[in-house]
Amino acid sequence: ATGGTSPYQYALFFRKYGTSTFTKYKDFSTTSKITFKPQSATTYTLRTKVKDRTGRVAYKDFTLQVKLPLKNTTTLSKTALTLGNSLTLTVSAADGIDPYQYALFFKKSGSSDFTKYKDFSSTSKITFKPQSATTYILRTKVKDKTGKVVYKDFNVKVTKP
Repeated sequence: ATGGTSPYQYALFFRKYGTSTFTKYKDFSTTSKITFKPQSATTYTLRTKVKDRTGRVAYKDFTLQVKLPLKNTTTLSKTALTLGNSLTLTVSAADGIDPYQYALFFKKSGSSDFTKYKDFSSTSKITFKPQSATTYILRTKVKDKTGKVVYKDFNVKVTKP
């Protein structure tokens, strides 16, 4: 704080989007650092108040948008197929911050390393055509606007014709 007469005291109030009343989060104290832990995914107005030694109060409002964590909600058309056929993955996301990008990686069961099948792009339908009869682990990755990446794995059994 600047101006007024020190020492200063600080308080924090909040209001959820769509409401008109502020709720006290932390009452006035000499502690100037306050950590706000939101309880739900919504838009908050945070109001910081500063009170000087004479009791004069000034405030400033901030907007905080809280989103739910990014989720990978991918589905696939089948979990078993015959060599020579393909399957379709519908890679999708929920929550996080859009726009989203999608990628697909695979490895054969027992292998330690994934191979990139399709790099990140906005295309959410991916067709996978296996090259050998074995069990594959398909890993779909979803990336949101902030760069956060989450993945989901699927086991797919491929048999000889």
